[in-house]
Amino acid sequence: MEHFQDYGERLKGSCVKMAVGVILFLISGPLLWWNEGRAVYTAEVIEAAADKIVEAPCGTVDPRFEGKLIHLSCDLGTFP
Repeated sequence: MEHFQDYGERLKGSCVKMAVGVILFLISGPLLWWNEGRAVYTAEVIEAAADKIVEAPCGTVDPRFEGKLIHLSCDLGTFP
């Protein structure tokens, strides 16, 4: 048995969908602002870290790199 919606039911459904769309639109602005702020912060942190990074050799643990931001580039099989 098929159920046919009358004009009032269709109008009610359309109003609910429109309200959901308006709510999503209003939430999208602050959410986009927050996300862009996080992206800028992350880019600034990466840029600041790039000046302080030290390349360390693989295979040995050197105490002079203690507490520093290091970069390793080696095969995983050779890392101690």
